[in-house]
Amino acid sequence: PRYWPILAHHFAEAGDASQALKYFSLAGDAAARVYANIEAAGHYNHALEIVRAKMKRGEAVESEQLIYLYTQRGFSLAFGGQYEAAWHSYEEMETLAQERGDRVLELATLLAQARLRAIPTPLHNFEQAEILSKQALALAKTLGDRQAEAKALGNLLLVCSLTGRVHEAVEHGEQSLAIARELDNQEQMAFTLTHLDNAYVATGRLERALAALLEAAEIWRALGNTLMLATSLSVVSIRYYLANDYDRSRAVAEEALRLGDS
Repeated sequence: PRYWPILAHHFAEAGDASQALKYFSLAGDAAARVYANIEAAGHYNHALEIVRAKMKRGEAVESEQLIYLYTQRGFSLAFGGQYEAAWHSYEEMETLAQERGDRVLELATLLAQARLRAIPTPLHNFEQAEILSKQALALAKTLGDRQAEAKALGNLLLVCSLTGRVHEAVEHGEQSLAIARELDNQEQMAFTLTHLDNAYVATGRLERALAALLEAAEIWRALGNTLMLATSLSVVSIRYYLANDYDRSRAVAEEALRLGDS
């Protein structure tokens, strides 16, 4: 993988757009896996430049490729703390969806924008996040896209949880989780379980909160997502501490710290 950026640049200089696109995408994925977020965003940006040039020449580009590159670039920018740049990436994605009349790309844009507005950053706007999530949910149902439906419900879980509407949060979260389990979408299951924790705690269901977090942690472990595993274990430690289970609390906290240091 360390040679993929070099290959990408050489193929680009040689005028081989297909191979350059392949290796810029691979380089972005490799960088994202080790949390080199700004480098990843740069590689995805180069890939998007090639794709835009293809479209300008009238060549066909699949929606799936556009969705992948735009969302990956947006995620990388957001994880790297460049929230404004991430939002501009999604605005570009939105414009392209409108120009193409592409409802699938529009749905992916709504989900990405809602997520960025829902998480606590300088760009958070819970009212807008809820509007975007509801638009995404309606469009997902129209298109029959169950995975997108689970994501939209997961976003509504997060918004309602952060705005104090905890019973609504639980309802949205459990709907999202049911769809994710039906589709065996492990990543969505883990995200939804992680965010259900606060909603369960706020409604007094402490045992269900801990069970959700423990299940999420095992999924993150299996998926190799160290960042989310460390995050989940940190909260598990707090839950054990509040239950006066100090030995478990300390053991889990120490594992979360080791993962964070890594």
